[in-house]
Amino acid sequence: MRTSRGLVRPFKDCERSVGGMLPTSIEVLIYFRGRVFMSQLENIESGVRGLSTEELAEFRAWFAQFDAEVWDRQFEADVKSGKLDNLAKRSLRDHNGGRSTEL
Repeated sequence: MRTSRGLVRPFKDCERSVGGMLPTSIEVLIYFRGRVFMSQLENIESGVRGLSTEELAEFRAWFAQFDAEVWDRQFEADVKSGKLDNLAKRSLRDHNGGRSTEL
């Protein structure tokens, strides 16, 4: 089924589905008892649009810090899991071979 915001697919055995339909994307509007509600993302966007200049500056600073922390946690998880091992080996090989520049 196609809606104005995206696609939904039949999903009959899920308690969280409404009328046997489950959104395939977070951006699809939430349907409950025949009414349409904004998704959490749309609520956030609406709230940000309503911020004063000072509040927006404070939000930007908070979000930059939050985003950096999330990125750091992901980077640390990638290092721990070995996802970056090949990149590190190649970088060290290039550096030891004189193919790097000191910063």
